[in-house]
Amino acid sequence: MIAARIIDPEGKRQAILDAALALFAQRGFHGTPVPLIAAQAGVAMGTVYRHFASKDVLVNALYRHWKQTMVDTVFAQVPPGAEVREQFRALWRGLSDFAHREPLALTFLELHHHAPYLDAASQQLARDLERPAEQFIAHAQERGVVRRGEPARGAKAH
Repeated sequence: MIAARIIDPEGKRQAILDAALALFAQRGFHGTPVPLIAAQAGVAMGTVYRHFASKDVLVNALYRHWKQTMVDTVFAQVPPGAEVREQFRALWRGLSDFAHREPLALTFLELHHHAPYLDAASQQLARDLERPAEQFIAHAQERGVVRRGEPARGAKAH
């Protein structure tokens, strides 16, 4: 008797997320049909829809998870109260660590950052997570380490 591969519901959900991340990073949102996600995850197409009501819901769940994870990783190493240059080095170390550990997630975030299918919650999270960077730049400007300008300008120029 051949034993069927049994994956618990949370394992199936994670398999779907992992497959979607890889496919969205490689093929983009529009180039990734749900049946391909299901096949790559090793689940039936209905299982995808049991966990995510639509492909839009799936991409937004991925976006929010990886955006929060990236920001947490980048800012985790920043020593409070340190000089601006040391904080800047720590930010870059954090970003480098994230990029080395999660290259697909970084590619995914870059490809989908301003996508029209990001819902209001994803867009709000992105704005909320830009604030620490804007505050860092404003602090560096006050210290004279960074020239004056609008701290949010670079983020909005993309």
